[in-house]
Amino acid sequence: MEGAIGAGCTATKLVTTTVMAAVGINMFANRGGSGDYGFKIRVIGKTAGKVEERYIVGNTGGTTPTVWLDKPLTFIPTATDTYEILGGQVFML
Repeated sequence: MEGAIGAGCTATKLVTTTVMAAVGINMFANRGGSGDYGFKIRVIGKTAGKVEERYIVGNTGGTTPTVWLDKPLTFIPTATDTYEILGGQVFML
């Protein structure tokens, strides 16, 4: 899943502007396994010229969820930046 980043972000909090469908509270923070972290998120900082990946540790619900990261980014995302939630793939043979 990918989308645009909205205004009001910090180094540990991302405000999203678009998701494909409404998500539940902490849906991105819990993959259903025994790990402490949720899905990995890639933040593409076009303004800062950086791409960084972090794990999601919490999120609000709805169609424009706010996402909290496990570690701070080295830059503050702006409204021109984008994100990708890396959910992986399952192959069946």
